[in-house]
Amino acid sequence: MYVQKGQATFNVVRHASVWAILNIFQEDAALIQKGDKVQIVSETHPDEPFTATISYIEPLFREGSKTLTARAVLDGTNHNLPIGSRVTATIYGAARSAW
Repeated sequence: MYVQKGQATFNVVRHASVWAILNIFQEDAALIQKGDKVQIVSETHPDEPFTATISYIEPLFREGSKTLTARAVLDGTNHNLPIGSRVTATIYGAARSAW
């Protein structure tokens, strides 16, 4: 048996850490920082919120998009979060001084 071009030989799936990709509107981008805490609610388990931390914020806007993309990493070992499911996130930023 031979391996053909483009043929998958194996799949690697590791659910120990899972990313949540968050879209952040331009007017809110200055309020978000790496390390901010996030509460994530999955559409599949709305009664079980997850906690995570923002680990990366893309430094630019993609063409045709009005949002930045941020990545939040959460522990996937204790949660039954299906890969590819939609989530809603609440980001808790640090206190900011204002007038």
